Amino acid sequence: MKFHPDFVLQPPALQRLEPKPASPLNVMPSHLARGTVLAVHSGLAAKMTAAKLPVNAFRLRHFAWLDRAGFEVMGWGGVIDAIEPIDEGSLVTLVVAPNVTVRGGGATVADMIYEKYALLNDGTFRFVDAAPHPAGEAGSYVTD
Repeated sequence: MKFHPDFVLQPPALQRLEPKPASPLNVMPSHLARGTVLAVHSGLAAKMTAAKLPVNAFRLRHFAWLDRAGFEVMGWGGVIDAIEPIDEGSLVTLVVAPNVTVRGGGATVADMIYEKYALLNDGTFRFVDAAPHPAGEAGSYVTD
């Protein structure tokens, strides 16, 4: 498995997309998870949130339109989409979207991406890959 070394790439034009330190990636279990799967998802979601995973370069590039549209990223939300066994531990796929404000008010962004992380046998996480989500709509949002 190839790991990407570019965990955090912050070109000057994209620095505003870095979330505030108090608002890291908040990971939640899938809304479809039940029983034992929900217990596994809940434990993993708590571990990933506590790990304070840095913002990767793909996420910054993909959501660059937010800065141009005047949004402020307050943090990131992730939902566990899949967990697969791998030799080194588990491969976790998240659906990630920004938590934003615009002109001091709330907004909901209809754009999201997939991010994959390896949960290694030693308990650490490594960023593996990211890709656009097919249901994501870059540039689409609703203000409160």
